[in-house]
Amino acid sequence: MLIKGIDFPEELLRAQRAGELVVFAGAGVSNPPPSSLPLFPELACRVGANSGIQPNPNEPEDRYLGRLKKRGVRVHELAASILVHDDTKPHHLHQLLLQMFTSPKAVRVVTTNFDTHFSSAAKAVHGSGIEVFHAPALPLGNQFSGLIYLHGCAGKDPAKCVLTDEDFGRAYLTEAWASRFLAAMFSRYTVLFVGYSHRDTVMNYLARGLPPVGQKPRFAFAAETSDLSEWEFLGIRPLLYKTRDGDNPHQAITESVEELVAEVGRGLLEKSQRIRSIAGSQPPLEGEDADYMHAALADIDTARVFLRHACLPTWISWLDKRGLFENLFDPTLTLSQLEREVGYWLVDRFLIEHSKDLLALFERKRSRLHPDLGRAICFQLGRSNRDDAGAAVRSCWVAVLVSQPHAFLSDDDWASLLLTCRLPEDRDAALLLFDLLTRPRVALKRWTFQADDTDRK
Repeated sequence: MLIKGIDFPEELLRAQRAGELVVFAGAGVSNPPPSSLPLFPELACRVGANSGIQPNPNEPEDRYLGRLKKRGVRVHELAASILVHDDTKPHHLHQLLLQMFTSPKAVRVVTTNFDTHFSSAAKAVHGSGIEVFHAPALPLGNQFSGLIYLHGCAGKDPAKCVLTDEDFGRAYLTEAWASRFLAAMFSRYTVLFVGYSHRDTVMNYLARGLPPVGQKPRFAFAAETSDLSEWEFLGIRPLLYKTRDGDNPHQAITESVEELVAEVGRGLLEKSQRIRSIAGSQPPLEGEDADYMHAALADIDTARVFLRHACLPTWISWLDKRGLFENLFDPTLTLSQLEREVGYWLVDRFLIEHSKDLLALFERKRSRLHPDLGRAICFQLGRSNRDDAGAAVRSCWVAVLVSQPHAFLSDDDWASLLLTCRLPEDRDAALLLFDLLTRPRVALKRWTFQADDTDRK
């Protein structure tokens, strides 16, 4: 679904609707004003600014902070003073990420930030109903809700914040409480990374907690100019956006999440107005309307709105290209309620008046019809108008039905269809059905030889 220039995959939206999404937030969320907090490299530089100890070329920030601590620098206290003070405020994105969850019990936000902005935003959005956890006291990663400070919180206990290489070693290697939490979380939930770069020191450690690709999907907002191969190496699918000039180059993320939150909060009536407007016109070739309709058709309530108002045959090929009809041509499957209603819509709208368009769909599929679709066709043929044009259409569709295996429909279904035929206008259809019903068929029955008492002697 394309929202403000960012393409949100259906897997991600489905996880959000099902309560299976975790928002994983990094320092980039607290970097733009009014938060204006430093990213990890700048934080490390500011902690060591007055120490007289310079970072070595290409030295990771956690290692530099570790050297500072060994030389007597109060790393954790200085970091807390930089990150927690009255001049920094939560960014709008803090609240939006929490608003992606419809209730306090549904919130699943994990952050490696040390500031308190998510706690402040959580109270503003959901009141005091959100449970907050601070490392290393973490819940089970595959069964949790609330706000998780994975690397500790400077506003709670600065000494427990994961800053130095020694801190990271305990969190991810020796004591491994962060690794255990992540492994369980990634295996259970779909995860959306916000505010990270693949070059971040934090991402290097998080990668150790990422399970193999093939489990739950993982997504991350990524600038179009970033190295996509690095995200792919981590098994993370990038959601691309264009950076901008100004105080917040990543404003596109905030705008897209804001629109997504608005969509989550819209009632069925408001959604119906937009769906009705789109459904009554020619299908959108691409863009936000096209993605909006694709998402709407994944939910039975909004899909029903579309089915009530879409009457142009051009919607047949549009929906077919997006895979909405596949199960209607697989008789081995059990159709969902939505799939059955889509089948009824096809037959009711297009079987008679736009028969050529519907026949073109069947020719493209080259597949057997699902019995539910076949019965819908039988019912519609029986109630269609009786004129010469209608007779030709009925004969054509009867030919389609009888081309299916005999057991595709019951004998009662075939007989009922034959009884709706009228002579002489339905002569061709009647002959096809009469031939089908009277054709001899071999019916094999299992027989087991049983010897009588005489044979036993």
